[in-house]
Amino acid sequence: ADAASVADGVMTIVSGADVVTTLPVFDSGVFEVSFDMNVATSAYFNFGNSGNTADWQWENQFYFNADGTGSDDFGNTWTFVPGGFADMSVSTFIDLDNGAAVLVIDGEWVAEWAWTGALGGTNFFPATMDDAFTIDNFSMCESEMPVQTISGCTDAAACNYDASADEDD
Repeated sequence: ADAASVADGVMTIVSGADVVTTLPVFDSGVFEVSFDMNVATSAYFNFGNSGNTADWQWENQFYFNADGTGSDDFGNTWTFVPGGFADMSVSTFIDLDNGAAVLVIDGEWVAEWAWTGALGGTNFFPATMDDAFTIDNFSMCESEMPVQTISGCTDAAACNYDASADEDD
């Protein structure tokens, strides 16, 4: 069947389903949109600015391909384990006041871009006929932007000193 279904609190999305969050439109603040996603074949989701599905005003689109590669509209790319073997923890941090956004998957910073409008909602949609994925534990909360650290030797006198490191390993 071409639909989204929920069993044991987990939403399964297959071809033909289009699931849109119904949230108020936010135009200021910092938010974290997070969920667990399990990609059986391939998956897709996006953020809209308007909250109006007739005029969604896409902010960014995210593609999780069957070969384990992922990408977005801003040229960011990443890899993941396809085939439904493991849930991924997906978090997007959105700073509406400073126009910044960061996508973090399983604790790894994988994408960032300049956010350009309001936060109107999230849309889960199978972009191809083969897409099949699940979403669990969806939440959207006020948050703070994450800080990306670079681990390495911060001792300037050491032979393995890394001038770009800001966290000593």
